[in-house]
Amino acid sequence: MNKYNDIKEELNAHIKEIYQDAEDIDGFAIKEIKKRELVDELIHEYKVTERTAYRWLRYLERDFGANNQRTKGEERTATFERALDYLNHGMHCLLEKPGSVNEKLDEIKKISETFGKLKKLSRL
Repeated sequence: MNKYNDIKEELNAHIKEIYQDAEDIDGFAIKEIKKRELVDELIHEYKVTERTAYRWLRYLERDFGANNQRTKGEERTATFERALDYLNHGMHCLLEKPGSVNEKLDEIKKISETFGKLKKLSRL
């Protein structure tokens, strides 16, 4: 544990650099980093055992948080879901609003058009 405490900042920087090397210019993952690759790197770079390398990775996650890679597909899906929730909320609020359907028709058309555009974008 003492050796880890002495170099934990350096270890964290080294692991972050590995993750950054696997990202494109926008910060999206272009290559998946497997835990085994990180362990092999720690074994090679710091001359430690496999067990120690796995322990250090657990400590790094505890001390600095997990390095989660994000892909463009995941980001697109999350954005689509947020937009869909927003449209559903807008439609629900519109239906709860007092007044006749004819008075709300323009707003319903706007939400429907936006939903259509979103649906078209989701196919790309």
